[in-house]
Amino acid sequence: MIKKKFIFFYLSSIIQLNLGFIVEVRASVLCNITSNNIDFGDINTQYNNQIKTVSTITVECRNDSNVQQTVNYTVKFNLNSPRNLKNKNNNIIPYNIYYDYNFSQILGDGTNGSRIITNSYILSGLEHRKDDLPLYAKIIPSNYFSVYSYTDTVIITLDY
Repeated sequence: MIKKKFIFFYLSSIIQLNLGFIVEVRASVLCNITSNNIDFGDINTQYNNQIKTVSTITVECRNDSNVQQTVNYTVKFNLNSPRNLKNKNNNIIPYNIYYDYNFSQILGDGTNGSRIITNSYILSGLEHRKDDLPLYAKIIPSNYFSVYSYTDTVIITLDY
């Protein structure tokens, strides 16, 4: 007769290690955006189909670390197409802001065929870079402009 013996081992080791430490999270690349006003100047209503202007936005990024960092940023505009300059009587002058000097790519949030601005580059340790980006604006021809000051608010978002 063969006897079988089974031996069960249950080995349990629990090791607890409690370390006290502080975690500090710091962005090593910081970016900022600034803009200049888009100014069409005084408008001669006889030539409203030729009213164009150029302005700029500036994206400046700096690497606060000692190591090389990759910067990826996207600039988006709130999308209203056409945009409308309004006066105090709510009269409007339609216009658009474009990516290109041919006035073919409307700047927006990337929806409905609008264009966003993207850029990617490498910053060495403690380096900074400033990108001046042109904005091309053009009034859309219309039949009637009343004499007043017109304004509009454009929201520009920088994601990085």
